Amino acid sequence: MSFYSSQRFQFFNIMANQTPAEACSLPHIEPDVFDGNPRHYIQWITEFKTLIESKVSDQHLRLLYLKKYTKGNARKAIDGFLYVSQPSSYDKAQELLKKRFGNPKSIHHEIRSRVELWEPMNDDARSLESDQKFREFSDLLDAVLTLKNEVPRLSGETHVWDIPLLIHNTILTKLPSRVVKDWRERVQSKRPEEYFPTLCDCVREAADARFNYAYIYPSSPIYNDPNVYEKRPDKAEQ
Repeated sequence: MSFYSSQRFQFFNIMANQTPAEACSLPHIEPDVFDGNPRHYIQWITEFKTLIESKVSDQHLRLLYLKKYTKGNARKAIDGFLYVSQPSSYDKAQELLKKRFGNPKSIHHEIRSRVELWEPMNDDARSLESDQKFREFSDLLDAVLTLKNEVPRLSGETHVWDIPLLIHNTILTKLPSRVVKDWRERVQSKRPEEYFPTLCDCVREAADARFNYAYIYPSSPIYNDPNVYEKRPDKAEQ
């Protein structure tokens, strides 16, 4: 679930500058197939341009590759250009994909919907499944943070990311009270622009702590072992 880290961008830059001999020694890699999910557009278009467009100059062939690496709503959006293959069809198809799926408002709407639909979590609901869901929510917030930083930089639009509203109206209602309390204490001395990164840190740390002690449940033989008793998450505030 995430967009590109600096290491991932470096990887594609390296790929684009490989000599033929070096390229032959590397495993074959190709772009993901884009299904029209706005959250995945930036990742997909970076892969497609690096691995396909930069190596293919013929517009008709580029259009065929575009057909190969799209499906679902993305494929439906460009169907008309596939039926009438003109030299300008590829550029027009890419423009449509960017307008429809790479629009900052579309990306914001899709990821906000995911946050809003998330099942609220609480301190008492502890199981391997709930811990995994907590980790996934942490990853989702990290994706929001990346998008908040990257989408305005790439598009020049900043007004669609109303993070304070997203925090107070949505995210805090999904989190266990202990995490919310930790976040409120940490941001007392911070600037408003630091609130959301700090919240991501709190959730990530809580998710890591859950996994570190995921095996410590009442049914576990070591639940009351003196060596781990004080480390149990349910004893953290006692």
